[in-house]
Amino acid sequence: MWERSDLKQQAKQFLSKNYLKAFVVSIVIFVVTNGVARGNNNKATVNYSMDNFFSTFDLHEFVWIFFGVTLMAFLVIAVVFIFLRVVLGYALIVGARRFYIDGTNGSVGLDRLKFSFEKDRFFPIAKAMFYRDVINFLYFLLLIIPGIIKAYAFSMVPYILADNPNIGTKRAVELSTQMTEGHKFNIFILDLSFIGWYILATFFWALGIHFLNPYIDATKAQLYLVLRDESFKKNFTTPHELGVDVSVEQSEDNWYHYES
Repeated sequence: MWERSDLKQQAKQFLSKNYLKAFVVSIVIFVVTNGVARGNNNKATVNYSMDNFFSTFDLHEFVWIFFGVTLMAFLVIAVVFIFLRVVLGYALIVGARRFYIDGTNGSVGLDRLKFSFEKDRFFPIAKAMFYRDVINFLYFLLLIIPGIIKAYAFSMVPYILADNPNIGTKRAVELSTQMTEGHKFNIFILDLSFIGWYILATFFWALGIHFLNPYIDATKAQLYLVLRDESFKKNFTTPHELGVDVSVEQSEDNWYHYES
């Protein structure tokens, strides 16, 4: 069984070589997945005659115009959000996971963020990530607890796609579920172990979270490597299916490869 302290220690070693780049990755992911443009709050002063206004528009017409403009604005924002989330967000999330996986063996470049944008990778990744989110959302519609459980069950999907973008939509979800079987509660405890850091980060406003995210992401990547190695031993998958170089994975430098 993996230990939280081991994961965090390896994450710290990773960040000692790659922290600045990991910080940039965190900022990029945040901007794309959460940074839907918001209009500024400055209010322009408009001088007009109320008598002239009501002589031009009656109340009924004004309500319909207001409703139409509001609906149009909502649709535009929704389209922008979907574009950022699906077209860019999914690809960058998986690219970030590739960054952390590759960085385990040493220094790694920010070019890993482009990993998902190859034409033979982009659509399979977007499809699999969208499928995962839809299924997870449907579970949340049932009850909060089943939704949370499935969120943990599907949490390895981005990492699996980072290893093999063409593994297949349902196969990625299936394999993530197998990998996390018996580990979901421990992963939940791992998440809880960062609460103290989150509280400390709030003292630095939103910026503190961005300094913390690389540590959390690096730790989760180490977790994936452990669960992946375990899945090889349990015959859930093979190094060939995930495109893993066995000679590298069996190196003594890789602490997560433990003996059968």
